[in-house]
Amino acid sequence: MAQHFSEVEQESEGGQSRFGGLGFFKSGAPSQGAVESTCTLPRLLDRLQVAESCRLAAEHLLGNVRLVGSSQEAFTFFAGETTSSDLVLVTPAGEVITAFSFQAFCHEGGAVQLKSKAAELEESCHRHEQGEAEINRAREELSSQIRELEKEESELRQQEQLRQAEVRQLGNALGEIRGGLKAEQEGLRRMEDDIAKVSAQIEDARRRIEAYSVEEAKIEDEVAAMRPEQEEELQQEIARLSKEYQQLDELRKAGREKLSSCAEALQKTRVELDKLRERLSGLHLDRQKLELERDSLVERIQSEYGEEACALIQAKAVEGASISPAERERFHEEVRRLKARILREGDVDPDSISRLEEEQARLDDLVRQKEDLEEASLTLKRTIEKLSETSLRRFMATFEAVRANFANLVPRLFGGGRGALALVDPQNPLETGLEIIARPPGKKLRSIELLSGGEKALCAAALIFAMFLERPSPLCVLDEVDAPLDDANLVRFLGLVKELSAKTQFIMVTHNKQSMAISDNLIGITMQEPGASKVLSVSLQEACAQVA
Repeated sequence: MAQHFSEVEQESEGGQSRFGGLGFFKSGAPSQGAVESTCTLPRLLDRLQVAESCRLAAEHLLGNVRLVGSSQEAFTFFAGETTSSDLVLVTPAGEVITAFSFQAFCHEGGAVQLKSKAAELEESCHRHEQGEAEINRAREELSSQIRELEKEESELRQQEQLRQAEVRQLGNALGEIRGGLKAEQEGLRRMEDDIAKVSAQIEDARRRIEAYSVEEAKIEDEVAAMRPEQEEELQQEIARLSKEYQQLDELRKAGREKLSSCAEALQKTRVELDKLRERLSGLHLDRQKLELERDSLVERIQSEYGEEACALIQAKAVEGASISPAERERFHEEVRRLKARILREGDVDPDSISRLEEEQARLDDLVRQKEDLEEASLTLKRTIEKLSETSLRRFMATFEAVRANFANLVPRLFGGGRGALALVDPQNPLETGLEIIARPPGKKLRSIELLSGGEKALCAAALIFAMFLERPSPLCVLDEVDAPLDDANLVRFLGLVKELSAKTQFIMVTHNKQSMAISDNLIGITMQEPGASKVLSVSLQEACAQVA
């Protein structure tokens, strides 16, 4: 702590006044933060009566001034306080103490000076109020001007949108007209081709008609020469064919009569077959009814007299004999005994044993499934532990390599400084996040969230290239990464990209001329006409070779 002491003698109208000052200054600059709300010292403003019109000015001037009993209490307060660096403490003796200075005033006529200071403060408040009123009026005028300008801007934007819409409509109409013109030209060309083809076909048909006419004349001449010689032979052939036709007609009539008789016999046979089928269907229905009655009777006998009696009755029925009265009485007695036993013991589910066997089988199956699941769970846990160990080992090895690459690339891209990668939770590296820390040249070490846009872009590029150095990829796409970079950083960034391009092919989307200059091939997208894009490709190596 540095100590300073000065003493100045001044002349005043009321006599001599001595001013002495002793300052204590802490290292560092005064803080501009707000006064801590936890301070328990009374405020000087609370002990004064201030006009309401001057309340804001007084609050601004005396808001952080507190009262203490003596200077020793003020020194004790600041010795134990670390946060309230902008408090001002005053004592009843007129001493003023802050965290960085101490002032003591020894003079006469203090009340007059205070009244003069109060008058000056009131005048200052009045001037401030007038200035504030003028500022409010100017602000209102500016607001009205801004609203008018915004209205004019809105109208201009609407007019611009209308003009753009008209341009688009004209462009669309021009495209439609061009398309229609091309279609008409194509149709005209096809019509000309069709006319040429039709003309050729007409000429060919004309030549063929002439040839057919000549051939027809020759045939008529030949027929006229051959007619007298072959007329008799033709008449004989016609007579022979007429006789054969009469014979075939008689055979056709006889076959038609025979076919009609066969059709009548077939119809009668079909009628008789339908009747036999109806009779057979009735017999089948009767048989089914009898089988149903038999089954119902067997079930009734089994339920009332038991299976043994039912078997005996069926055997008697097969043999054709009847049951004797003694046997029938014995069966009735057995039925009454069984019914009495059922009443005593209650209803018994006959399917209980089968259901027990089914449930036992299901229980055994579930036990086997449980054992299989437990075994599979143990195997899966061992596999997960093994995979976690392998993943952790590989991740940490890769992370260490990437961190070393990142630490080497940051100074290279920034032209100095240093960078580091750290895990948010080192105890759980597989599920934790990654913290990127960078210190550009001439700045303090800070997190990446506090860097500028260009610095963030360089940090991101350093991280990507650090991973590329560890696990190279055959292709890397960079979309306007160089946009936020200045010239110096861009040169370093492009140098690193050029170096890495020996192992990785980079596709960079950019508008920067320096980035275009180092590329091997340029591919540009241009729109010469509205709605029609065109791709232009330029090889800089070939262009340089041609220029050379």
